Amino acid sequence: MYCNNCGKPVEDGIAYCPHCGQPTGKAPANRGNGALSSGQASSNAQTIVTVGTPQSYSNGLATAGFVLSLIGFFFSFSFIFQVLGLIFSIAGIVRAGKVNGTGRGLAIAGLVLGLLAFVPGILFIMLFTGSLLA
Repeated sequence: MYCNNCGKPVEDGIAYCPHCGQPTGKAPANRGNGALSSGQASSNAQTIVTVGTPQSYSNGLATAGFVLSLIGFFFSFSFIFQVLGLIFSIAGIVRAGKVNGTGRGLAIAGLVLGLLAFVPGILFIMLFTGSLLA
């Protein structure tokens, strides 16, 4: 018999797959009368493995980078938000590699928004300083 979850071979009568821990849907086989002599090994003894849910991670750096870049995008004259957004977004991308990719898309979006915010900001500064000099 094969496990429905992982596809690996499983002995008949085993209730849980020894490879992945998922139930096989089969009841354990009852061999004999259940009484074991002192020298007899238990052939139907089972080890039940409890498989926990994976720990969920969060990536606050990616969220902060996105929010700061978004603020910097809408308020192009405030370079502090753009710079902080870029810094936090880059840190969020690095952290995403350590927490199973959580927040990677948000950090990339923050990075793109931060870079796009520089263009109007630089044009605004050039226009502002150029109009003062003329």
